[in-house]
Amino acid sequence: MNSERLHLLHSPTRESFNSLSKEAKVAEISNDNLSIISIGPVEQDMVSYIEQARQMGFSPLMLDDVFMYLTYVLNRQNVVLPEGNKNKKLKGKLVRTLLSNIEFQADPETCHVHATLREDDELINLDSILESEDIIESLQTTKRSLETDSMVFGQVLGRLKDLTEDTYGLVVTEKSPNQFVAGATCIGLSSSEQDLGHISRIDKQITATDPEIVRFGILRECVQQSSYRTRRRELEEAMVSREITLIPKFSLDNWPKDPLMRLLRRQVSKSVSSFMEERMLLSDPQDLKYQTLFRLTTFNVADVFEGGELLEAYLRSNGAYSNWRNILRTSSEYVNQFKINSTLLREVMEEQALIIEDRLKKSSLPLEELLIPSGIFAEAGWVIQKRDGEVFAVIEEDFTAIDQQIPLEFREIDPDEAIRFHNDLHYIHTPRADVAYALYMSGDQTPFSVLALDRIDRPYKQNVLLAQGYDPRKCFDLTRLYSKPGTPGNTSSSMFSLAFKHLRDHYPQTQAIFSAFMPSYATGVSMTSGGFDNPVLLKPLSHAFAKREIDGKVVYEHVTKRRQGNLDTEFIRSKFPLLPTIELMTSIQQPRYEPLSYTNEYMIEIH
Repeated sequence: MNSERLHLLHSPTRESFNSLSKEAKVAEISNDNLSIISIGPVEQDMVSYIEQARQMGFSPLMLDDVFMYLTYVLNRQNVVLPEGNKNKKLKGKLVRTLLSNIEFQADPETCHVHATLREDDELINLDSILESEDIIESLQTTKRSLETDSMVFGQVLGRLKDLTEDTYGLVVTEKSPNQFVAGATCIGLSSSEQDLGHISRIDKQITATDPEIVRFGILRECVQQSSYRTRRRELEEAMVSREITLIPKFSLDNWPKDPLMRLLRRQVSKSVSSFMEERMLLSDPQDLKYQTLFRLTTFNVADVFEGGELLEAYLRSNGAYSNWRNILRTSSEYVNQFKINSTLLREVMEEQALIIEDRLKKSSLPLEELLIPSGIFAEAGWVIQKRDGEVFAVIEEDFTAIDQQIPLEFREIDPDEAIRFHNDLHYIHTPRADVAYALYMSGDQTPFSVLALDRIDRPYKQNVLLAQGYDPRKCFDLTRLYSKPGTPGNTSSSMFSLAFKHLRDHYPQTQAIFSAFMPSYATGVSMTSGGFDNPVLLKPLSHAFAKREIDGKVVYEHVTKRRQGNLDTEFIRSKFPLLPTIELMTSIQQPRYEPLSYTNEYMIEIH
């Protein structure tokens, strides 16, 4: 990949805009429209807020004025709109024709929108009617009836939508949220954070009432949206020219598989179960399994398997070390001949068990309650079912039997609670949470499944979201999901759908969710069945382990990139060829912007 384009993907979204000259920045900001919606006590100050936008160079076009123009034209031409449901189409066509004869022209010098009526071959200036109190008073009754007619209102909004798609530098007012304006930067003005919390399509909420602060807030959002446009253009150019690497999206038919790691997983899983019984280790089996698998990748393949020199030579000759795509060509029949080096496996399990024990002895969680399965968590056949807004655990073979259903409770929890669970029990052991959810057996105080979402902070993810048509500020990373041993098989997909519904209901400005998946370690069924069916990004996978001591013994602990920067120690890293991590996305609402070319068919690959 071109180094300049590599920097583009990894740089902040504002970097390109910030590098422009002052004149270019002003020009870019003016290449936009504003829409303003106000709710609560601030609504009476709308004229003042529009004036702030005017001082920035935007020309006001008040929705109220457009209705006055329409009313005047109807009155002037003695047009009577037909009544009744049977005449709706005819009424709509008539209103649409009248509106199309009203032309609007923004004057950037005076920040004024001139309205003229084209009547036959004559152009009639409509600006003056807004200056005549007598005309306004005489038209008020008719105007109010038009504003309350949904058909007429829809046609007026359609005219404004067309206008703002063809004209820049307008600031328009909205009567109610989410009506228009296509592509415009939407500013919400309210007296409190709660006033606009239910509105999905707002770019920036301003709660201050001071005009100067309002203008500064509008300016900041204009700069933000201008930076997004600038970056999206650059991303589009780089994708079209293939300076950013694009590869066809995976589907269920060609989902990537890693025969070598599948072999390793099978053999490690069997050994972990017997090892935990032998050691009477109080731990989540998934934790020990993944720590062992990750750690084994830091050895040479030749050392991990008996007779592994032949296996490593085969992988190298097949190109598995030079390009991850060649991993897909690995022969399952060939690699399945090899058995794991039991001595090395035992050493690694002992090492990782020591780290887990050291971590859990500091935990404040009720570990026995969580890690020793009991009740339905010790029984097979239970699944989670949603019915009539409620959540239950039911026996899969008899899911209609009322007496076999156990009520569950899904709710939002304090992010700190999720952090406790994920730090101690999730196999990544690097918690991140801004919003968190949990699922409980009804009446229990301890959840059996905990999910966390975090704001998107990595530039490369923000850039990919922009390419997909989303505002990165309105998106989340699904960072962690932990479910205790024995949970029903569809717990993950159920948690996803419950969380997405809660976001739509309580965080309606949320646009999309990211989540990472490692195909070398799992099939991805729970991800795709839970709604993460849009692969958008590939990035290299490599595990790092930090050297530390526990009771005088040197061990190597798995650490993520976020943790590595805070450690001053020796690191060892993966030597195995591994498939890249896939970043998957699910949409919570329609894209804020038009997705860029190729994003429907291709993934971005980061090297």
